[in-house]
This record gives sequence, C-alpha cells and structure tokens, in this order.
Amino acid sequence: MLDFQEAVDNCDLRELDVVGGKFTWDNRRKGGDNMKERLDRVFVNFDCSNLFNHIRIRHLAFRTSDHLPILIELEEQAGKWKWVKRKRRFFFESFWKDHEGCEEAIKKAWEGEGNVNQKLNVVSNSLLNWSNQTFGHIPSWIRKVQDKMEVVQNQASSNEADEQLDALANELDELLEQKRSHLEAAKQSRLVKGGRQKLQIFS
Repeated sequence: MLDFQEAVDNCDLRELDVVGGKFTWDNRRKGGDNMKERLDRVFVNFDCSNLFNHIRIRHLAFRTSDHLPILIELEEQAGKWKWVKRKRRFFFESFWKDHEGCEEAIKKAWEGEGNVNQKLNVVSNSLLNWSNQTFGHIPSWIRKVQDKMEVVQNQASSNEADEQLDALANELDELLEQKRSHLEAAKQSRLVKGGRQKLQIFS
C-alpha cells in the first residue's frame, strides 16, 4: 500500500470525486452477510485536470458482476456542478440502427432547413418520436430502472432493500427481453425483405 501511495505521489495523480454511492464492490449476499467496499478508484494527472474544468465519476447499477461499472463524466464549461432538474441528454440507442425505419427517420429529419446544430436537434427529436412509436418507451424505462437500482444498491443491506433490488433486477430483465424481442423481429423483417428483393432480381 505504501508503494502504491508513493507511485501516486510521484506521478502527481489525484483521485476523482464520486457522485452518489461510494461503494464499487458488493458480495451480493443477503442481510447481515452482505459486504460493500470501495475497491475501484479513478486517478487523473495534472494534464487531464487542466483539460477539463470538472471531472467526476458515478458508480452505476450492477446486474451480474459483483463490481459496479464506473462512469467518468467530463465538463468543459466553467462553473460548479449544479444539481437542477433538466432535460435528459439525448442518447442514440445502438439497437435503433438494426431497425429498417431508423435510417429513413434520420434522412427525413435531415432534409429540413437550418444549420448543423438545428438539424441535429431535429434529428434527435425525430428519433425519439420514432423510437416511442416503434418500440414504445422501453429505452427510457430501462434507464429509469437502472437509476432506481443505483439508489437502492447504495443503501445499507436489509431485507427490504434486498427485496427492492431483486424486484428491480427482475423488472430490468423483462425490459431487456422485450428489447431483444424487438431486435429479433426487426432482424427477421430485414431477412424477409432481403429475400423478396433477391427473388425480384432473379425472377
């Protein structure tokens, strides 16, 4: 441990602040046998600290591993972090691209007038509307369940907390299975469409 601390000092590293729960490891046992520890840490050097005004980390919800995923958040703008309710940042869902309607939704939204930033806003809103119509609200429900799991898993272990975490994990599994079913249906649709096109070519 002394050698580790000496290496940190020699490299002029500093540990990043944690937002939310501080634990990164959970032995996944129930009640009094449960143990939580902070085993995983993130350090940055002077150059990284200068590149970004604010850097912080979050410990995300776990599902199968006993170690929690770590998310590093970077902020380039000056000013302190503000805990205010704001519109959720747009995220492109990776499974969207596997659906044949995704490309069409993007092209249609991009055809409008405006600069690049305006078009990107139009495209993001269009994709969210298309996703809600095509997949329902599954992606947003998944994120909400994961957020709830983050809160519960950082509480002291108790029968109530364990039951809540198990219920949330089951709910997340069901949502992920629905998402997988949508992807499988989209894949089959593309295969059928591709087969018809081949038949038209050779007919």
